[in-house]
Amino acid sequence: MEINTKIIEIEEKVAKNGRRYHRVKTNEGWLSVFEKDIVESLRDYVGGMCNIAVAERGDFKNIIGLVDQGIRVDNKVEQIKQEEQPKPKQSQNDDKPSFYVSYAKDLVIAGKTAEESIEIVKKLREAFSS
Repeated sequence: MEINTKIIEIEEKVAKNGRRYHRVKTNEGWLSVFEKDIVESLRDYVGGMCNIAVAERGDFKNIIGLVDQGIRVDNKVEQIKQEEQPKPKQSQNDDKPSFYVSYAKDLVIAGKTAEESIEIVKKLREAFSS
């Protein structure tokens, strides 16, 4: 989900397993960030408003990217003007693992487990191959 929120403060934390991460206080509450490049980008917005992409995983909300009049691609924002966007190429053969990994990742972000996502992608692949 994408939200427009005020970035109030950013603090570094250490998880029980020793992994470092950051918490971001917003007017939506505390959100976690695990990617260093996202944290660095968010620092520019402390005290101001920012459009962010958020994924909910259980009781936690994680910032997975910034959205600022562009499109979010793999946790990064690409600034592409509307008239410069390339037209999608029609693939004759989408039987490439990267497509399926991307589909499964989208399902995990939507709240499915990795195992459920893989099974869904396998079933869809079979259904559309027939």
